[in-house]
Amino acid sequence: MSLSDENELLKIIIENQASRIREQEETIKELREMVNELKGLKVNLEETLSEFQRQFFGVKSEKTSLKADSKNEKKSVKVKAHTRERKSKATRDELYADLPVREILCPVLKSERFCDWCNAEMVSVSSKFVREEIRITPAKVERIRYMQEVLVCPECHKDYDGSFKSGIVPKALIPHSPASASAVAYVMFQKCFMGLPYYRMESAFKQLGAKIPRETMANWCIITARNYLLPVFVRLHEELLKRDIIHADELCKALHNSSYEKLNIM
Repeated sequence: MSLSDENELLKIIIENQASRIREQEETIKELREMVNELKGLKVNLEETLSEFQRQFFGVKSEKTSLKADSKNEKKSVKVKAHTRERKSKATRDELYADLPVREILCPVLKSERFCDWCNAEMVSVSSKFVREEIRITPAKVERIRYMQEVLVCPECHKDYDGSFKSGIVPKALIPHSPASASAVAYVMFQKCFMGLPYYRMESAFKQLGAKIPRETMANWCIITARNYLLPVFVRLHEELLKRDIIHADELCKALHNSSYEKLNIM
């Protein structure tokens, strides 16, 4: 091999090495850019994780972080000045206006009702308001026994042919049942409005001294609804059928299917 050929071969080798070096430098540059991106992603993920941890385990706040604010351009917006009237705080008379009022007089002790100067008995002239409180009376269960009064004529009784009269006893809400209107209303309120199941009401009644089985309370609600509330529902149903327009879908669903043709439902 001649000297020129060796130089040419050496030149080719050098060019190949230089090309590989350039490729390696480009690869190193790309890897460095990727590392920088990963570092930035790592920082963002750490900030996101710390934000989630603060929201789940710390005090939540609607304020954004300072770094997020610095990235966004701040724009000033002019807002028309306005005044807002602060709503006055409700007074006790407004809060408790619907509650019945019962006044309790705090009298002077009998031993203190004499004048300190002349020892004469003092008389009451007035009473002044000092303070008030809210008193809640817990539920109370009582046994109400209706005693029917019976009258007899004493003159007729002398002839052994007495004339009798008896008082009028209110009709029972449910025949042969101790249920009263107040008791059934209480059970319905706790069941339908408060969402209290029967077994919890049974325990609550036991605490009040009354052992009322849950089946009995369920029968009270069923029988009372059938005998007293169903006629009201039927009457309302009849009135609804007379209307040309009904502005509620749930009322339409409650009507009979055959009555839809009679209505112009909106």
